[in-house]
Amino acid sequence: MSKNTAQTLKEAKQALRVAETALEYSQKQERQLQDILINKCRETAHEIRTPLNAILSYTEIMTGEIMGSFDNPVYKGHADIIHQASHHLLDICDRMTHGIKTTHQGGLPAQPVDATVLIVNVIGLFQNLADERQLKLSSNIDAGFPKLMTDPVRLNQIIINLVSNAIKYTDKGGSVEIKATQDVKTGASILVIQDNGQGMTESDAQEALKPFTQTSSVSPHGDGGEGVGLSIVTRLVEELKIDLKFSTKKGIGTIFSLSFPNHDAEKNKLRPLDNDFIPFS
Repeated sequence: MSKNTAQTLKEAKQALRVAETALEYSQKQERQLQDILINKCRETAHEIRTPLNAILSYTEIMTGEIMGSFDNPVYKGHADIIHQASHHLLDICDRMTHGIKTTHQGGLPAQPVDATVLIVNVIGLFQNLADERQLKLSSNIDAGFPKLMTDPVRLNQIIINLVSNAIKYTDKGGSVEIKATQDVKTGASILVIQDNGQGMTESDAQEALKPFTQTSSVSPHGDGGEGVGLSIVTRLVEELKIDLKFSTKKGIGTIFSLSFPNHDAEKNKLRPLDNDFIPFS
C-alpha cells in the first residue's frame, strides 16, 4: 500500500468517526427533544384534567337535577352536551398522560362502538353553532347500522374534526350531513360527512393534509385556526387502520367517507373517492 493510499484511508476513517459521533449526538439531541415534548404534553394534559374534573362534577349535579329540577328543560340538554364534551376532552387527556402501548402486530385496542350514539352526540355538540350560522346540520342513519370494532375516542375525534371543518367552510343557508350506511356489495359499514360548502381545489386539498398549513380557502364565518384538523384526521385514520376517502370541488362541497372494517395499512391513505363527485342531496 502506497503512502498516499494509507494516508487517504486514515483520513477516511477519521471522517467516518467524526460522522458517527455527530450522528450519535444528533440522535441524543432528538431523543431529549422528544422527551421534553412528551413531558410538556403530559403536563398540559394534567393541568387541563383538573378543571375538567370540576366541570364534570358540576354538570353531573345539573344533569342529575340533584339540587332540584330545571325550570327550562333546554338547560338540561345543554348541560348534557357540556358533560359529554368534557368526558371526551378528559379521555384525550388520559391518552396524553398515560398513553396506550401498542405493537405493530397488535395495533390499537378495539371495542364495539355504537356510531349512532357518537353521531347524535356530535350533532348535539355543534347544533347551536350551526343554528347561529343558519346551517342545516343533520344525520341519516340506516336502520340496524351495526356497532363498529374500533377505538371510540379516536373515532369521535375524527368525526368532530370533519364536522367542525364542514361547518367552518359552509356558507349561510348550507347543509352538513352525517350518514351511516352499509355497502350492499361488500357489507362494509360506512360513515360519511358531507357538505355543500366552499369545497377545495386539488392543490388546496393536498395542502390541507399537511400539519399547521393554512389553505387559500377563507371561512365565510371569519373562523381562524391553526390548520391541523385534517392532518389530525389522517393520523388517526392511520392509527385505526380504517379506509378514508375524500372528494371535493371548489364551489360544490366536500365528502369524506370512512369505511369499516379495517384495511391493509398501505391502503390507509387519504385519497380521492373512486367514483365521480356526488353533489349534496
